[in-house]
Amino acid sequence: EGGLSLVLPRSGRIVAKYHASNEVFERESFDTSGLQFLAGSQLTKELRLQGTFVLYQPSEQWLFDLRGTYQGFSRTSDGRRLYDYGIYRAKTTYQWNRYLFFRGIAEYNSYRRQLLTDVLASFTYIPASRCSGRTTGPPRGAICSRRGAGSS
Repeated sequence: EGGLSLVLPRSGRIVAKYHASNEVFERESFDTSGLQFLAGSQLTKELRLQGTFVLYQPSEQWLFDLRGTYQGFSRTSDGRRLYDYGIYRAKTTYQWNRYLFFRGIAEYNSYRRQLLTDVLASFTYIPASRCSGRTTGPPRGAICSRRGAGSS
């Protein structure tokens, strides 16, 4: 194993690595050595590029996250490609307020030729306090009791 790492301005970095490895399957040895390249930088306050992903946050509420990974496997003896396997993912999050957010994910698997999606809405429930008939929460500095917490 070996590698080279280069540190750049703006939290930037370029890395190249090599690893030598073998894997045995059904008494046959396969060379699984490979190269890995990584690069990344904080281009602006809102945009970060990092090797296999891109993060973009144009505002406090929005976050876009794009990621991808790829593996390919070829036979050493004749160079024949046995498989290509890529997984590419897009995730979008919108934070409506501190209690409510929405998230959508789309993920494509190139080996299975399959698109998966997921949507989530998450709400954090805050039980209302009882304070002078208010149910939206106590005013700043008020002394209130929780429902059922020994109040009459």
